[in-house]
Amino acid sequence: FRLVQREVSKLKIVSWMDTEIEAKLSSLSQQEGVTGVMAADRNGLSIGAKGRGSAVGSAFASSLATRANQLAVIDGSDFVSICVETESSTVWIKQEEGVTLGIFQ
Repeated sequence: FRLVQREVSKLKIVSWMDTEIEAKLSSLSQQEGVTGVMAADRNGLSIGAKGRGSAVGSAFASSLATRANQLAVIDGSDFVSICVETESSTVWIKQEEGVTLGIFQ
């Protein structure tokens, strides 16, 4: 019974986290000038996307952020932000505490 109770508790925590992440992504996507957002976990798996953000893009953003943070260690910095500019948009990418966030403008 205790094992089942722990598993149910874990599911409740995950569900709460999903709801919180979804709310944060919705809030970010509604800010002026933002055309999309995406988030990925520490493995590069999508945990949410809105607008121009995509699950596939989350994996690429996570990979870029991981590599950039490895360079930051050499420089003595804690975290870095990445800006990717294209002809039609700009994507800001940052990775903290195992979550990568990408914001499209």
